[in-house]
Amino acid sequence: MVIDALFNKKFLYVEWDDCLLDKDVLLADSILDLRFSELNFEKCKQSPLVTMPFERENSNTDFRFAYYDPNLKLKIAFLHGKKIMAWFKSDGFKAGEVDDISTLDDDGYVFEIMEEKEVKYVPFDTVESLIEYWIKKTNVKLPENCNPFIWVRNKITKREIIITGYNRQSDYVYVDDDFLNLDFLFEEYEFLDGSPCGVKE
Repeated sequence: MVIDALFNKKFLYVEWDDCLLDKDVLLADSILDLRFSELNFEKCKQSPLVTMPFERENSNTDFRFAYYDPNLKLKIAFLHGKKIMAWFKSDGFKAGEVDDISTLDDDGYVFEIMEEKEVKYVPFDTVESLIEYWIKKTNVKLPENCNPFIWVRNKITKREIIITGYNRQSDYVYVDDDFLNLDFLFEEYEFLDGSPCGVKE
């Protein structure tokens, strides 16, 4: 569990603290349960000491232990390989990408998880663009007027087959005793390294 790897007693609360109000905290009836929690964050509301009611969807339940690390979500994102940028709190200038998880406890920075843009692919427009892409990808040098044999794999069956022919006028490829258009090739097949039979949009 990620929380077990990140668990630090300084973020453990058994009595009410105003810093918990309206914060997303982890709750449990024992420290052991807390350390191995499923990371279900609950919104914390003000309460008496020792036992603390927290607002949940259906009812209010008393919990004896609360865990609030203001940077826990950032740390979890870091451990999952997310890119996190830091800015100096004093002047707002960019400090750079976080490369050490301990940096996330430094009060001198403001942090942001950088969302990765989803890379979208589209089918090749022409047979020639498919061939040019494959030659560049594999760094293969073909003799003049020679067509490449390109290995592809069916996404569902995982069967590996070779593109053995090309119709440049209609932009079809010959695969497994049948001519396929480039849209169908994109939808049903991939290169052997798992990359799409297409190009970035």
